[in-house]
Amino acid sequence: MSKSKLDDRLEDRIVKFTDYAIDKYQFNFDNFKGKSVGVKLIDCGIKGLKLFQYKATKKKYFQQQFWFDGKPNYWSVGEFIKGKFGIKESRTKVVEIMKTHTDDNGLWIKSPKITSKQQKARVKKAELEERKKQLTESISLTRSQPNTNFKNYGTKLINMSNKGYNSYGYHSGQDHNDWPNKYKSTNRGRNIHKKGPYEI
Repeated sequence: MSKSKLDDRLEDRIVKFTDYAIDKYQFNFDNFKGKSVGVKLIDCGIKGLKLFQYKATKKKYFQQQFWFDGKPNYWSVGEFIKGKFGIKESRTKVVEIMKTHTDDNGLWIKSPKITSKQQKARVKKAELEERKKQLTESISLTRSQPNTNFKNYGTKLINMSNKGYNSYGYHSGQDHNDWPNKYKSTNRGRNIHKKGPYEI
């Protein structure tokens, strides 16, 4: 007796709870309309733990189903990455969460999904604070070591170290009459007579 299409689909959604099997597993997304598929983990020993693979990226995530506040839900345990996050790491993380989020009867008294979001928010805040601290230290260091290439005229954005600024002719536009050699062209010959300092 041949297997039905339903049996084939169910077999496609089962994988052993080993790093090797999970790494080799690839769901056939041909003619599959969903964005992700849930895969049953054989002999994982953890209630509600499943593997999800996403159609667009083909990435695999451990997720645990839980029942809290009268509603079913999932929380993401972590992405499966060979050699970095596998069955050992996922089991350890889930067990630690269940110690603080379930009662003696195994019922969920806190939402791990909310806890996970709060942890991510704290990590992000800490990273922003660290970046802000580094930026402040960098600015303080820059201010404590002034650039000697610039004279201090109230700003470091304008280089006013050119001695020509002390010359009246420099500002009056007549300097070319007193010092014509200063305005000789260096790339068009020596006998170029300019009518003014700004003539091209």
